[in-house]
Amino acid sequence: MNPEDENEQNEKSLKYSVKEAAVSSFSFGLADNYLSAYAIALKSTTAVIGLLTALPNLIGPLAQTLTSRLMKKWSRKRIFLVAVFIQILFWLPIIYTAFLYLNGYKNSPSLLVIFFVVYIFFGNIAGPAWISWMGDLVDEKKRGKFFGQRNSIGSLTAAVGIILGGFILDYFKFHKVLVIFWGFALIFAIAMILRFVSLYFIFKQKEPKFVLSKESDFSFLQFIKKARFNIFGKFSICVALMLFAANIAGPYYAVYMLRELKFSYTEFMLVNLAAVFATFIYMPLWGKAGDKFGNVGILKVNSLLVAVPCFLWFFTIFFSQSISFYFLVGVNFFAGFAWAGYNLSAGNFFYDCVSPQKRSYCSAYHNILNGLGVVVGALLGSFLIEQLPIKSFSVIMFISLMSGLARVIIAIITFYAVKEVKSVEKDLVFDTICEALRGKL
Repeated sequence: MNPEDENEQNEKSLKYSVKEAAVSSFSFGLADNYLSAYAIALKSTTAVIGLLTALPNLIGPLAQTLTSRLMKKWSRKRIFLVAVFIQILFWLPIIYTAFLYLNGYKNSPSLLVIFFVVYIFFGNIAGPAWISWMGDLVDEKKRGKFFGQRNSIGSLTAAVGIILGGFILDYFKFHKVLVIFWGFALIFAIAMILRFVSLYFIFKQKEPKFVLSKESDFSFLQFIKKARFNIFGKFSICVALMLFAANIAGPYYAVYMLRELKFSYTEFMLVNLAAVFATFIYMPLWGKAGDKFGNVGILKVNSLLVAVPCFLWFFTIFFSQSISFYFLVGVNFFAGFAWAGYNLSAGNFFYDCVSPQKRSYCSAYHNILNGLGVVVGALLGSFLIEQLPIKSFSVIMFISLMSGLARVIIAIITFYAVKEVKSVEKDLVFDTICEALRGKL
């Protein structure tokens, strides 16, 4: 195949990838985004809500270690298609948990956790194959721009999904002749259909030739031993620590809004939507900035910015419900702005510092660390909510402050530990901020 035909096929594949992102993100916004609300409707305890975040993030990354073994026998495309197909089917038992609950089965919340863990397990098998595949399709010089645009379109369709999900659930909630679980069943069923459509777009994408060499095979223990001596290892540790800090409070904001602030599903949806809308606006800008100025500067600045919303959430203890709603829309918009920059720069830096042959292994091990960070953070948050003897104000808002302080500490560590690996144009804004903080701290 001549280079022009190959480039044309790559461009078509990338267009299909954008379409896939649009459809799958719509599905995510419509269904996955409301899993915590579904668990709350099933009368789940705070501990179960924590497990709903913790266990998938522990088991899921472990599943990724299987992907590299599968890649020795199967193509990356086949791995992705089969794993995601099985994942989609698990929406059926997730829906069925509601009907068990309605028939008096007391362990429905626990079953939901189990089914969701399996759902995430198969999704994570697909993850490293997709990362390796996309790394070969996307031009290194255009990586930030492409993923910024792709993620931005995905965030827009996710926003539409979130809006539709919120309206459907509130319709079922306020029409008392209907049962709210029929609303959840409807949005989950629509999400299933959409994911099957997204698989069609994956099927249409070209997969470049790839053979996993024996030299690229290394164990998780070898990765851990060398982590503190190389840039990628330090980067992985910093991201895992940030996810630990974020999940001390992150999983429990939904509980706070629905149980303590008594938000409707529409209000809950609009608060979440603010972050998605900010991601849509700023993701392409962060992508272009990453291509021009490097991903590390953006990562460092946003590692500080993601701490700010934690402190702002705390002020809601002084506000009425209506003021809290409008305030949190603004807070979550800022959070979406900061996390868009952090997540995109972290994702693109992964490609900068990992060779194509090692991407599947490094992705799996990187996500195992991330999963551990999420698990420990979520379980710590759950433990503190259950055990702290705070009665004068919300204990969830207290752990929000703790989460913010932890994020600031980890941002400082990131400033010193992570270095740029590619030649980029320097930017005085990022350099000045970094140097100022180093001088003060």
